[in-house]
Amino acid sequence: MFPSTHRHESYVLPASGAFPATRRDWLVERVESGDDGHRDASSYVMELYAPALEAYLRRSAFRSAGEPADLVAGFFASRLGRADYFRKWLESGVAFRRWLINGFVFYLREEARHRRAGCNAESDDAAEELFVEPDAFADFDRAWVREVVRRSCERASEICSQAGRSVHWTLFLRHHLHGADYGALAAELGVSAARAPGMVRTAAATFRRAVVEILVRDGVPQDELDEELRRLLGASGR
Repeated sequence: MFPSTHRHESYVLPASGAFPATRRDWLVERVESGDDGHRDASSYVMELYAPALEAYLRRSAFRSAGEPADLVAGFFASRLGRADYFRKWLESGVAFRRWLINGFVFYLREEARHRRAGCNAESDDAAEELFVEPDAFADFDRAWVREVVRRSCERASEICSQAGRSVHWTLFLRHHLHGADYGALAAELGVSAARAPGMVRTAAATFRRAVVEILVRDGVPQDELDEELRRLLGASGR
């Protein structure tokens, strides 16, 4: 996580028209493209959400049920293999991470019943709204934010590199991660002090677009992207 950067200038969020065109049914499109697409979608979900689910489990009433990594892996094996899993999420109209945590609690209850009675019955994740423990969900949300920021940094770094703007990204990281001022950075990286702020803003905009791409995939409505982006970046310290 980057530390608070309130002492630096703030950056204007991209206008709505500048948001990427990634549709919220990207996951379904991948699943419907065949086995390779299904693997892509499943891998994306497991990589992005596994740390957050493990964080939820460690704080929840199910924390003694087993190793978090094993239970999360079992949950993914149980749910992601269902042909209609992503379609049902789209029909639910909720953010994917809320849909996911609801299903995870169902799964944990199923496992508890199975251990008690040997019952193999699976629940429909959309059948009812479960009580999701607030403190555990707060840990889930913080872990998800950290993973979103990490993946967005990787993506933004890649985009900047491909565009010949690696120095822009380095300036952005050094300015926000280490709090280095523009004068020192300009001398260190061989750019003019006058150009450095604009280069940082360019890298910052690339980073924000990478974050928005994940938010859209998570099901955040277009008219709520600004507010969700502010909330997420505020939670990450940016």
